[in-house]
Amino acid sequence: MEGLNLTSKAQVVISCHRCDRSVNVFCNNCQINLCVACVGKHVDESKSLSHDIIHLKNRKLQMVTLYCKLHPSKRCEVYCKQCDTPACAKCLIGPHKWHEAEDILCHFSKLSKCREDSSDLGILIPSQTHISVHGADVCIEKGGIKASLASLTQDLLSTFMPYSSISSRRELLPKAKVISQLFTEHKPLLNVHCIGNDEAWTNGKTCTVTRVDLRGDLKDTVITSCRYWPTDIVATRNGDLIFSNSYGRTVNMIKNGKIETLITTPEGWRPNSLCCTKSGGMLVNTSFYKQTNNFVINTVLRYEGQEIMQTIDNDEYGNPIFKEGRYTLFLTENNNEDICVTDLNKQIVIVLDKTGRVRFQYDGTPAMKENFNPRCIVTDSLGHIIVADIGNNCLHILSQDRQFIRCISNCGLDKPYGLSLDQKERLWVGLQTGQIKVIQYLQ
Repeated sequence: MEGLNLTSKAQVVISCHRCDRSVNVFCNNCQINLCVACVGKHVDESKSLSHDIIHLKNRKLQMVTLYCKLHPSKRCEVYCKQCDTPACAKCLIGPHKWHEAEDILCHFSKLSKCREDSSDLGILIPSQTHISVHGADVCIEKGGIKASLASLTQDLLSTFMPYSSISSRRELLPKAKVISQLFTEHKPLLNVHCIGNDEAWTNGKTCTVTRVDLRGDLKDTVITSCRYWPTDIVATRNGDLIFSNSYGRTVNMIKNGKIETLITTPEGWRPNSLCCTKSGGMLVNTSFYKQTNNFVINTVLRYEGQEIMQTIDNDEYGNPIFKEGRYTLFLTENNNEDICVTDLNKQIVIVLDKTGRVRFQYDGTPAMKENFNPRCIVTDSLGHIIVADIGNNCLHILSQDRQFIRCISNCGLDKPYGLSLDQKERLWVGLQTGQIKVIQYLQ
């Protein structure tokens, strides 16, 4: 689907550890590069291990030893001198019990020292064609040292994984701060979607979508084909606007001033929240209106082009994942391809894996004073899940594994609704008053 592939071309291609595709993420625990498609396979293959999956640019250098051959879930921490082999801590109470062993890093240090000494000898001992018997002995010794050096080097390469220097992981600021405030013409302001570092598309309850910069200056205005207003807006990498036309049952893109229909949803199902995926497809929340009680049934569809590749509505037991009610969903995709959804009918955040299986739910309890009232949801490069809570006038920050990290409640947020991240990972928070507050929360 032209215009929807959000993956930019890098100048230098780093290949995935498992396949030939370019990499997006990095496993800090295993110290390997991965593409988005291979993350799930990597985690499934080593379920007994923890996996810190982060964006490639945030990878962290560290020594990683081999997994133990006898205990594949353990890494080698010691070197058995008697058996001349790496071993894990569990081996010391098993096959290597009572054997003399040393810390594997100490062993590595000795090997490195031996390599340096051997290198010095290689410089000091000249190679000669015509030599005396004594010189021949020296050459034999030198050859033995070189052979030992080659063997030791191979041991080092097979035991440790070398990596170049890389930048350190970003951390949360001790206290979030507002760096800019701007006003829009939309009251209420519903959706915000950032473009680059200092601009964003915005819309409210009209068919007009406006693009503003960090100072609040109007940069562009677009009149959509919606009967009422776009239920959601997103953008391609080059800034082309994509919007959902609920009553028209279409998802459209405006390119070079022309409206192009990208998706037409099934009969009776209206498109709402949108998310362009890392693989170049799109996640669409669709809702079916029930005239009997004025409720809607929500589902999530995964599109590749105009083809539906996946439908997410029921769990493995056949029970509805999302609750019927008055409200549609908000959704986004995390770095690990989890699908993060806010279900206001349940007053809950639901996180599913890419297959549609529910991983966990979050009810807002750690930061609640009033009822949890979640709206827009985004994720950052660290895998944090950030949720706008209009009921408590704050933002909830969770880890990708459910842990509550922080509540941003010190920035004067009055009915936060829309949410987006710019390329500098600053939060643009759209308030229903029509104001946008730009918040820095990462160092």
